[in-house]
Amino acid sequence: MSFTGPTIQEIPAIREWKLNDPDVVETDIRVPNEGLMILAAKASDNGDGTWHYEYALFNQNSDRSAGTFSVPVGNAVITNIEFKDVDYHSGEVYSLTDWTPVLSNGIMKWSTSHTFGQNPYANALRWGTMYNFRFDAAMPPSVSGGSISVGLFKFGTPGAISATTVVPKLRGDFDDNAIIDGSDFAIFLQAHGHCFAPNDPPSSLDANADMNGDGCVTLEDFDLWLACYRIFEGDPQAQAPLPADVGDINGNGVIDASDLDRFIIIYLTSGEATFRELFVSDFDSDSDLDEIDIQAFVSRLLDS
Repeated sequence: MSFTGPTIQEIPAIREWKLNDPDVVETDIRVPNEGLMILAAKASDNGDGTWHYEYALFNQNSDRSAGTFSVPVGNAVITNIEFKDVDYHSGEVYSLTDWTPVLSNGIMKWSTSHTFGQNPYANALRWGTMYNFRFDAAMPPSVSGGSISVGLFKFGTPGAISATTVVPKLRGDFDDNAIIDGSDFAIFLQAHGHCFAPNDPPSSLDANADMNGDGCVTLEDFDLWLACYRIFEGDPQAQAPLPADVGDINGNGVIDASDLDRFIIIYLTSGEATFRELFVSDFDSDSDLDEIDIQAFVSRLLDS
């Protein structure tokens, strides 16, 4: 066996991944007044509608160690969940039990078998060791990234450290800002009722709103989007949020007299309103157009 290139000293080996692959996202995670962990992550397109997410977490010198690792995945379909650690040997007292993966409420979380209080020799991520976490997701990576969490093993404050890195895009987050809210709902409503040619969506609409992939944005897609919103909010009964463009009934980006005319018609004959118009007219989100909505619309109109 022969090697080429110089020997590199005093640099953690994990940093070589980023140096050799520019698609790797590297993040220093500092435990306040205590130590350093280094996280390297990458998402790779599997070419079959899924993406592989790989995370390497190296504990350089944190005595508090890591006991959990959590990644937000929304309601993406997750498969091929894996974990890799070190195998202690030669009389080491530390446990060899692998971390347990649990997918719950949109979070993919790995945890060591015991807390420090239960067993100080549990398989925590200790000084000078690196653990790997990986899975496949049926969602591409978020452009803006997302916040992962490293739970610390030993007692102290804080109990966990967050860091921004590669995570799957939230399904239903059409503007890709890692939040599912009224802005996304406004995008959905603009697309509702439209059909899309493959790979050729109208420039003013978002084909991602076709969440069941049947080529058209329908009430079935609304139910799927609302389920994503409820997962994000952590409330299985949450109502749809107020659209960001509430009051702009004709959808032209401006609230003006033409919206007022249409609002009056909807108020008097709500049965004639489109699906989108019902939501952008209902300022208090109570599914009923009343005096409160009239007052709110007039106020929005005067402020425009």
